[in-house]
Amino acid sequence: MGTNILRAILNISSFGNFNLKNYSSNYLNRVNAVGDQLEFYIRDSLASSFKLSQEQKEETYQKTFSWLGNQNHPPDLIVKESDAFEIKKIEGLSTEEWVKKFFDDKKGCTWKKIKCQNSQMTS
Repeated sequence: MGTNILRAILNISSFGNFNLKNYSSNYLNRVNAVGDQLEFYIRDSLASSFKLSQEQKEETYQKTFSWLGNQNHPPDLIVKESDAFEIKKIEGLSTEEWVKKFFDDKKGCTWKKIKCQNSQMTS
C-alpha cells in the first residue's frame, strides 16, 4: 500500500519522538545538519521506517520514493506515483509560534501541490 501525508502524520504520532536532535542521534548515523534531520524525519514518517536499521531504511526508501532529491535539484523527495515534498525548517520559532503563524489567515502558508505520475511533474 502506498503512503500519503495522513499516514505520515499517524506514523509521527505513533513514534512519539518529536525531538530532532534526539531522533538523529538515536536513529540516524550520518546526519548532523538540522535541515537534514528534519528531512530524514519526514522521509521516515512517509516510509514508515522510524525504527528500522539504516540498511532497512535504504531498502524501504527505494520502495517508497521515486526521487530523493539533492541540493541542486528540488524537490527533496517524491513519493512514487504521488506527491512531491520540499522540506524547510523555520529557524527560531517555538512550536506555539509556528502553529500561530501557520494558521494565521493573513500570513498563512501557500501550499502548492505537485502531482507526479510516471516521473513527470505537473503543477
